[in-house]
Amino acid sequence: MSVALPAFLFVVLLVEPSWAVSRKKDIFGWVERVEIGKSRLRMEAKLDTGADTSSLDASKIRRYRERDGDRWVEFLVIDRNSGRRIRYKKRLIRYAYIKEHEGPSQRRPVVQVEICLGDHLDEVEVSLVDRSGFQYPVLLGRNALENVALVDAGESFTTEPTCPLEDGK
Repeated sequence: MSVALPAFLFVVLLVEPSWAVSRKKDIFGWVERVEIGKSRLRMEAKLDTGADTSSLDASKIRRYRERDGDRWVEFLVIDRNSGRRIRYKKRLIRYAYIKEHEGPSQRRPVVQVEICLGDHLDEVEVSLVDRSGFQYPVLLGRNALENVALVDAGESFTTEPTCPLEDGK
């Protein structure tokens, strides 16, 4: 005696459910080179799966309101290797409260910045802070790494940023 499968069950078995499909994730080292913004400012980034929020070394951070009432942030980012300086103006997304190991929480402005890691180009929320006391000017946390990267703690500088510019150049 043969049992016929209902047509809907047969279709379900042929089509892989969306929850079973995972995006391909690339493996990166714990430190990688990234490119920031449309200007493609090249910097070194620590990939930190223990941090929720990403952060970017910024100075001369100034908050202001546009005529339409939107809150904006103007800030300076400097490439430590070349000395290249880029002034950015970005819409303020929110404030992040970051708890330091010692002392009170810091209130940091958060903006979206285009970041290229390997061949992955994405708008990433970063908190702006003076990271001059840290070895790496960029910290990429879980918010930037999820669905994109697996981090191999034994490796570093495994790839170079290869994202194309918007106009195809």
